[in-house]
Amino acid sequence: MKRALFRAVVVAAAIAAVFGVAATLGVIQSLARSNAQNSLNNTYAMDEWVTLDASRDAADTICVPFSPVESYSADFGFEGTLQVRISQAARYDDPEAAGIASTDNCLTGATLFNGDAGSIEDFDFMLVDFTVKNVDAHPTLKTFVGNKRFLASNILSLHPAVEQVYFSGVDKQDAGRKEVGYFDIAPGEERCFTVGYAIGGANGDPENDEFFMSAGAINPNKYRILLKVDDMRGQCEPLGSSVAH
Repeated sequence: MKRALFRAVVVAAAIAAVFGVAATLGVIQSLARSNAQNSLNNTYAMDEWVTLDASRDAADTICVPFSPVESYSADFGFEGTLQVRISQAARYDDPEAAGIASTDNCLTGATLFNGDAGSIEDFDFMLVDFTVKNVDAHPTLKTFVGNKRFLASNILSLHPAVEQVYFSGVDKQDAGRKEVGYFDIAPGEERCFTVGYAIGGANGDPENDEFFMSAGAINPNKYRILLKVDDMRGQCEPLGSSVAH
């Protein structure tokens, strides 16, 4: 222990001699922040229920030397507790190969796949099925028209992804599309959703194809759900073909 402490002091002194005290303090703070965040980060598997307790999440803080205490919240956009579970993830060539028509009201990013966006990037389509249980949660976020509703991308989001382009919970009555991506779920209720993303393109794929979902609007490593993705590319006929969907 004493030897390790002595070595750390020597290294810190060496860094200070070369880069100055301010730079050394920055390095120490960065390491301390990273270590503190790692101690609060959680990794889950598919088919595992993940409890999102907003009060407990908001209470998490990290201490960094010579710096005020910092909040380390994921920011769910609700008060109370939700539980989520991811049951399936699949990768397709495009939405139509997944059985989703470009005219579907739930599909909000069809232009990424038909060339209308003026992009030469080649995107794939990822579909993720998940279940939400509302224990006692109430939304705090307001939509563009002032309604308090749950926002799907605050509950779960894919990494890496270009854009969320499909959500099965879209309200078909939302003609003005002012509340796309929002949904309602009462305390005690359980609902299943499917969300779709444009992936790939210039972003490429993650190392070892390790896609993951995160819960919350910020700090994506705090609640991290690893995905096992079924590769359906080249295996599905587009809509309108002789293959039934």
